[in-house]
Amino acid sequence: MRALGAEPLLCPLVQIAPVEDWSTLDAALAALNQHDWVCFTSVHGVERFFQRLLHLGRDVRTLAKSRLAAVGPATAQALAAYGLRADLVPRVYETRGLADELALQSAGARILLVRAAGVGAALAQQLQQAGALVDQVAAYRTIAPPELDACLRELLPRTDLITFASASAVHHFVRALGEELGRTTLQNTPTACIGPVTAGAVRAFGATPTITASEYSSEGMVRAITLWSRERQGTKP
Repeated sequence: MRALGAEPLLCPLVQIAPVEDWSTLDAALAALNQHDWVCFTSVHGVERFFQRLLHLGRDVRTLAKSRLAAVGPATAQALAAYGLRADLVPRVYETRGLADELALQSAGARILLVRAAGVGAALAQQLQQAGALVDQVAAYRTIAPPELDACLRELLPRTDLITFASASAVHHFVRALGEELGRTTLQNTPTACIGPVTAGAVRAFGATPTITASEYSSEGMVRAITLWSRERQGTKP
């Protein structure tokens, strides 16, 4: 964005933290050979999954019998860093797109869904409706960074557009400001969302997202913001 002439004001809304109890993930890692598919919904999920696998003295050969699904190219690239190729990357880089395409191949299959704590229910439900047996495991947690409220109160007066890359970022934003101020800020400040799930989180607080990227990636969001900015200034791309 800086290269395009914008001034990014950085205020991280999400911090990645370890799960509070490793036992469920450890049990899943010990039973990987029972799964036909292992499905990753984020780069963080890949990183925490393999960090724990290696910590337990195992390696990527444990996945030899499983096919791998990644929610998008960044997640697939994270797998490639461990020498693994994703067997499925959906054309739509979002959990619904992943569910739609994986559901076509998963009837009767057993799937391990690697996700953040507290999310992923919709994806698991859609796969179960398609006839898959789904085991869910949290590989990490998303929490609000310390001093988030102070960061927001400092930067928001100078902000023309708020960007959100996940639904949890929206929830942390509102929680940090307080329900009333958070809602009002979302309703009165232009917002850009990385995809429809994130946009849905903004709408849940009574606001309408200004921008929702059609390609659900950081690059797609930059392109959508650039187009919005040019239209706002009355110029053609």
